[in-house]
Amino acid sequence: MTATSISSLKSVSTEETLAFFNAIPRCAEILSRSDLRVIHPRNPDSFFHSTLRSNHGILKSVFIYQPAHTRTSTSSNSDDTNTNTSAIAIATNAKPREREQGYLLLHLGRGVSGQPDIAHGGFLATVLDQVTGNLIGASGLDRGRGAVTVYLNVKYQRPVRVPGVVVARAEIGRVEGRKIYVEGEICAADQEGEGEGEEICAACEGMFLVKRDVAVRI
Repeated sequence: MTATSISSLKSVSTEETLAFFNAIPRCAEILSRSDLRVIHPRNPDSFFHSTLRSNHGILKSVFIYQPAHTRTSTSSNSDDTNTNTSAIAIATNAKPREREQGYLLLHLGRGVSGQPDIAHGGFLATVLDQVTGNLIGASGLDRGRGAVTVYLNVKYQRPVRVPGVVVARAEIGRVEGRKIYVEGEICAADQEGEGEGEEICAACEGMFLVKRDVAVRI
């Protein structure tokens, strides 16, 4: 997905935000993937979208949703049978993705510091709660009712330096009735890590409960 292919762009501020993140290689790699959608919440979380934006906290943010199916550049039709999907995966050395994923790209300021120049652990837990909750809403698994956090177990692995840019990623696990199990992680997008692969700063496992349908009872 490129900035020019996003049909939901309605404001210059969104374009500027995407331009900012596209200048960061890790974020640009995510934004270049196919079949992504920029999600603008209808009822924004006032704590996350208003309170945390004050006092140089969250400087820029964008949430990206990626549906469960995988598209490849070698596919010339929309045949989604297991046989063809497996064949495409083998031919392109790619693994079919079977879960919905969401990405929250954040440019953080010193306003979210706990210790000097280090993001507060409680704030990182909030980010993980936000990206997992946003993913549930974007995927439609909450059936439009919304969902509440039952638990979110967070493991902190390394500090997040601020100001800086992070990528929070969420993935749907299993769904059992109204229970939705999720996984999430936060990685620093603009910091050089040691060794190979991404440097995960915090990770979580959690469960959300879809709200009951509000019906008129006699």
